Amino acid sequence: MPGKFADRVYSSFDKSEKGFITEQEFVTECIEYLTPNLDDKLKFVFRLFDFNNDSKVDSKDLWTLICEVPLQIVFKKLVD
Repeated sequence: MPGKFADRVYSSFDKSEKGFITEQEFVTECIEYLTPNLDDKLKFVFRLFDFNNDSKVDSKDLWTLICEVPLQIVFKKLVD
């Protein structure tokens, strides 16, 4: 996994920003990601794509995504 994307995945799990992922944080994010609800999956993916955490996906976020994340991984997981 490319560095920035791996950092985004990690930070999405580390809600408390303590530098480690608690069991509760891990379980909560896994449930949200693995849920069959497409709306929840899209919200999860949106948070991953919002690299600067401003609740928007702007052109800088998209360039980061395009340059660093193999899209086939993202979209395959989204539709699975």
